[in-house]
Amino acid sequence: MSTLMTQTQEKPLNKISVTLGKFRDKLIQALPKNRNVDQEISSVIATVASSPSLQKCSPESIALAAYDAATLGLPVNKLGLAWLVPFGNEAKLQIGYRGYIQLVIESGFVLDVSAECVYENDRFRYVLGSHPNIEHEASIRKPRGNFIAVYAIARLVNGVLKHVVMSKVQVDHIRSKSRSSSSGPWTTDYDEMAKKTVIKRLCKLLPYNLPNLHKIELATEIEARNQEPTVNYANKVNVIDTTAIEEEELEEINI
Repeated sequence: MSTLMTQTQEKPLNKISVTLGKFRDKLIQALPKNRNVDQEISSVIATVASSPSLQKCSPESIALAAYDAATLGLPVNKLGLAWLVPFGNEAKLQIGYRGYIQLVIESGFVLDVSAECVYENDRFRYVLGSHPNIEHEASIRKPRGNFIAVYAIARLVNGVLKHVVMSKVQVDHIRSKSRSSSSGPWTTDYDEMAKKTVIKRLCKLLPYNLPNLHKIELATEIEARNQEPTVNYANKVNVIDTTAIEEEELEEINI
């Protein structure tokens, strides 16, 4: 039985490996110069190998998701900067809140970004007006209770602080617009998705002349596109068609 399961798993992985291999030149063009394309491909294959659901996704959708990650310079691995999420037989790129933080810091105009969730037993004070301020003391002597809000703060190189606070109602309103509102990270990692939501809103307050602002905009565009029910791969990027891959070629791939 275990041998049969292993053979069943190897075939989709081989097809995915072939697709990524034929797509190698495009990934090289998209990746930052200091990144190794073979390591990126291996990381994507390892991610798929750990998920039976991703193994059911089309190789083309996985290649497109890998390309999206490469254009942003975000690795697909366990660091949580970006990961692959299955939607039926399509894999989509999901960007973690740490991924958005990295893109913001890479702009060169932001020194640090932090995001924290607020719970009902925390001490939290949010002041607006001419001197806005956030005070947050986490409860450590008793359970923190239910999630009630989330905030993000960016410290710019000129010393200016930018911050955004969102209530649970506001976060859930954004969640309701997501294609994966009832599955995936919104159900398994709600707090992290809340942080990502508030960081994306914080990005709108940053100076528009940031050198790498286009990456933040691109990340938002990619995630918006991934809310579409289907993808015309030929229009997005010229992914190699693997429908006619020979069995002999699959057997030669060593994962």
